[in-house]
Amino acid sequence: MSHPEINAIVIGFKSTAEIDEAIQRVDRNAARVNNQSGVHW
Repeated sequence: MSHPEINAIVIGFKSTAEIDEAIQRVDRNAARVNNQSGVHW
């Protein structure tokens, strides 16, 4: 994660489709945050 205070996230899912959707959301939001902060991975 790009924030030093965040080193892990724990979430629960009922299906693999929910996991895939969550990964897409995390990726989208991480890209948005990185673009706003100027941080590049």
